[in-house]
Amino acid sequence: MKSRLHKDERYEQLLELAHQIIDEEGTDALTLISLADKAGVTKPIPYRHFGNRKSLLYTLFQDVLKNLSRNMREGINQEAHSLDDAIDVFAKTYMSCFSEHGKSCFSVIAALQAYPEYAKIDLELQAFFCRTLAASLAPFLPKNRQVPDVTLMMIFGATCCVGNMFLNQLISKEDVIKNITHLMRKLINDEEYNP
Repeated sequence: MKSRLHKDERYEQLLELAHQIIDEEGTDALTLISLADKAGVTKPIPYRHFGNRKSLLYTLFQDVLKNLSRNMREGINQEAHSLDDAIDVFAKTYMSCFSEHGKSCFSVIAALQAYPEYAKIDLELQAFFCRTLAASLAPFLPKNRQVPDVTLMMIFGATCCVGNMFLNQLISKEDVIKNITHLMRKLINDEEYNP
């Protein structure tokens, strides 16, 4: 058995191991028992942290979104001084998160959709993406301007599409970033946003 960890450390360890199980074996292999085995802990420990498999899957989904949001805020605060910088940071941060957890995130979404209360979980991802993108770009847009929702959704759709191409090894990470930044600049730098 592994050395005793603080409750928060154990929680983080279990989340990381759950992502790992999904990446290596798929969502069907992830149960609270398989997670306990992988962590080298007694079976009740994952149950105390997550309650059931459905809750664990949703927690994994939320974990990916939380990490993306945190990394986005940090990147924007440290690196963005213009709209173009913010677009670059957004594309790079999104692809970094996507390359780390994109496969498991889509697998988790598919598994969650089997539960009636999560049938529209993909819309939650879309809403999160659009809110995060809008918040990241807002400080760099002309005063009283915002990116229309339909434009945000178009960027989300394109990003998911090329992200899936990346996961299927049809395009490189660098090409995804290049194409997404080009698309975003084209859509966002439209005359509608210029004073």
